[in-house]
Amino acid sequence: MSELDAGDATGVNHAAGPATAIGTGLDGRIVEWVGVEIGGTVIRVERALARREAWLVDVERTDGSVLELFLRLAHAGDPANSTEALAKEARVVQALAGRGIPVPAIHGILDDPHVVLFERVAGRPDLHTMADEQQDAVYRHYLEVLGALHSFDVASLDLGDLHRPVDALDCAMAEVDVLAGSVASADPQPFARFGMAWLRRNAPEHVERIALLHGDTGIANFLFVDDRVTAAIDWEWAHLGDPMEDLGSLCIHASFSPSGDWPALLPHYEKTSGIAVELDKVRYYRVHNLARSVLALAPIRARLNSRDPVALNQCFAIICDRLLCEAIAEAMGVTLSRPAVPEPAAETTLYDIVVENLERDVLDHVVGDFPRDRLQMAALLVRTLARQQALGPWADAAELDELEGVLGSRPSDVASGRAALDALITADDGGRDLEILQTLAAMAYRTEAIAAPVVSLFGNTKLRPVG
Repeated sequence: MSELDAGDATGVNHAAGPATAIGTGLDGRIVEWVGVEIGGTVIRVERALARREAWLVDVERTDGSVLELFLRLAHAGDPANSTEALAKEARVVQALAGRGIPVPAIHGILDDPHVVLFERVAGRPDLHTMADEQQDAVYRHYLEVLGALHSFDVASLDLGDLHRPVDALDCAMAEVDVLAGSVASADPQPFARFGMAWLRRNAPEHVERIALLHGDTGIANFLFVDDRVTAAIDWEWAHLGDPMEDLGSLCIHASFSPSGDWPALLPHYEKTSGIAVELDKVRYYRVHNLARSVLALAPIRARLNSRDPVALNQCFAIICDRLLCEAIAEAMGVTLSRPAVPEPAAETTLYDIVVENLERDVLDHVVGDFPRDRLQMAALLVRTLARQQALGPWADAAELDELEGVLGSRPSDVASGRAALDALITADDGGRDLEILQTLAAMAYRTEAIAAPVVSLFGNTKLRPVG
């Protein structure tokens, strides 16, 4: 999912929550700057439940009114929350202000530390929890917003140095190639490597329109009230490309948060925008979204930092590996088989004691959404570690069996086997795509089954049909 930072897929929004006292943890220089920038007194600072660090900030102005803000804080070198991405997001939002696209107002930008102070827009992000009729009504409006976005003359927008693709292949690969640097010197990344190779070999041959794209469309990246979109948010992946990419991304987000009748909805985009929907491209760009997500998540997945939502990042990465295989299989017209997974022995372990202590003895005494969420995520990680200890030897043996089949000889261990698979993917011209895909899918299915506790965060993720 893209980048799966792809956006704030935790379900956090820019909407107001209950007022609380000023919390701790946000740099005092930032709090002071907010008060000066707005011209008032900061009366609330609360960490938001967001994948990229964000804070809910309320400021009481001299006239007694309260301005509710959403503060995004970036960190140089953070692969999930870079200063460059936040700068681009702010630039695009400013370019779209007043042009009919619902975006949050920007109330201030601070360079060091790098902060953007957004309006906190009314609305909620959890469309998948609504009735089917409301889902489709909101999606129809969102498709109208996307159609308007895609219809802009990009030359009329102040977008800075956004890359302008020269042809369909450039549309397909420019963003992928930028992300490819994240795995160039990393441990073997066979899923990312295969996704990139498949995308290049199967790229569309034509593009009808070069448009400004949101880059990570879908649930969690827009807010709604009733049946109307109130804001399109999280523009850090915005770029120029084929509008079909945004439609493909939209369908992937709807797969993580099951929602929308896409065979019926996609024609609404075509009818209201005048831009033809090309279903073969939508299917291609579903793969594209997932391959970019796998690439973007590789350094995030490898980095263990207590500031990050580690359980959520692991969940996204594991599901994206599996969905990437399934989306490619669907595009190729082949069926994948899911291996059987044994259940761990039913015995109490130290892991179980830790989880029980956290959930039974500690959780009820923790105050605040953010610390409670952190505790619950920690419990999921411990449950996953228990399954990894119990099922790891079985999974390693099964993977070595499969690697022996595709490589022609049995690797000495999983790490060397994955390195050899990585090299095979790099050298292959596509002739062994099916064989490689089946091997990767089996690996993904096993990993997902073992990591069931963290995967339960998005446990009903299946590709939505598009037509």
